[in-house]
Amino acid sequence: MHLVKILKELEKFPSIIKTLSGQEMFIFVTVAADFVHRNKNSIYLDKYKAPHHYLNLALPTPSMPGTWEVLWTVLFMREKICTTTMPTWQ
Repeated sequence: MHLVKILKELEKFPSIIKTLSGQEMFIFVTVAADFVHRNKNSIYLDKYKAPHHYLNLALPTPSMPGTWEVLWTVLFMREKICTTTMPTWQ
């Protein structure tokens, strides 16, 4: 997914995009991509097939509550890669 597409998706969440820092985005992508790479159903996924509990424990508290959940949805769920492959940044 191109950065332009990511930003377009994030525009649907104005409160997140206004408060999201580059550092928070980098930390999230690093941790979430590692989760996707390593997970073999060993970390609990919620009913939305998302590791929200894990991400909230593994990552620092974001500037805006719900940031990690939104980023997971935009970067991983929309690509339907969820738990088995790395995102394609094409």
